[in-house]
Amino acid sequence: MRFEGKVALVTGASRGIGFQIAKDLHAEGARVAITGRREDVLRSAAAEIGRDVLAIAGSADEPSHQAATVAEVVDRFGAVDHLVNSAGVSLKLGNLVDVDLDRGRGMVELNCLAPIGWVQQVWHAGQMSKRGGSIINVASGAAFRSSKGNGLYGATKSMLLHLTRSMAFEMAPTVRVNAVAPGLVRTDFTNAYFEGGNNPGEGIPMARAGEPEDIARAVLFLLSDDASWVTGETLLIDGGIVLGGNPKRPQDAQK
Repeated sequence: MRFEGKVALVTGASRGIGFQIAKDLHAEGARVAITGRREDVLRSAAAEIGRDVLAIAGSADEPSHQAATVAEVVDRFGAVDHLVNSAGVSLKLGNLVDVDLDRGRGMVELNCLAPIGWVQQVWHAGQMSKRGGSIINVASGAAFRSSKGNGLYGATKSMLLHLTRSMAFEMAPTVRVNAVAPGLVRTDFTNAYFEGGNNPGEGIPMARAGEPEDIARAVLFLLSDDASWVTGETLLIDGGIVLGGNPKRPQDAQK
């Protein structure tokens, strides 16, 4: 029960990695608030996580939603001790020479600027500046590799890693800020990799794709006092993909 008496806010927690992080935090004693765009899905997620979970629907990149959410969490639970910026979007917009910049701006907004907004809210209204706390930004292994057609997404996650280091420097010693960078993880968004008998793990050194639990365990370590002298770091959790592996894509199964 490493988080007994603590309050955690997890964005993008209606499914996938964010959901698993919120579920595990709740299981270890935290009072948990979760956000997501679809209220019906979010309510179902809250019911599955457990009792006394606060679910607040809205767009993670909307400043008014950020402010209202943190205000409601403080009203309900008293403060925010832990923030997990899990909300994000992966749009394969094509090669940079042809990328749709209008759609690209939306991805920068959600993946890079929204986490800053949430951090500002928990620092001020959530009372982290006085109480202390810890923050995790969920980035991606794409920040470490070039990929045709996916360069802008990787760039947004690289920016998030730089922001993590800058936040850690600016907010120390009161608040610790770290990041995780998942590789291919089995979620609703990656189902295509597993359809038709395709096994993407064949191209990964650890011989399997990741599960949300793999990421959640690392996040809870970094949030907890077990990592009390760790800040500004990024933990790459990809089964060894950046070592030279490459997840087997669905189309490869047909060759």
